[in-house]
Amino acid sequence: MAACRNEVSVRIGTVFERSKLAIRTVLLLLYFWSMRRTAEDAVTEIEVSSRTVADWYKFCRLKGYILHVKMFPAYIYGMYIAR
Repeated sequence: MAACRNEVSVRIGTVFERSKLAIRTVLLLLYFWSMRRTAEDAVTEIEVSSRTVADWYKFCRLKGYILHVKMFPAYIYGMYIAR
């Protein structure tokens, strides 16, 4: 029986690809954002800069908005908004 020797990176092709942060740190930031924890809590508990937290929280808001628009297209100012 031949074993699969393909290696897969969790960074390539994912939100982790361009981040210099450890994956654990990014996952904690995503968790804090999803639990609606404040940026100040994230800075203190994860021990990252306020700029880093602001950037990741902004990223999460943007991705959430894009996903929402794709899932629930709507009319805005007479224009149909879809994907």
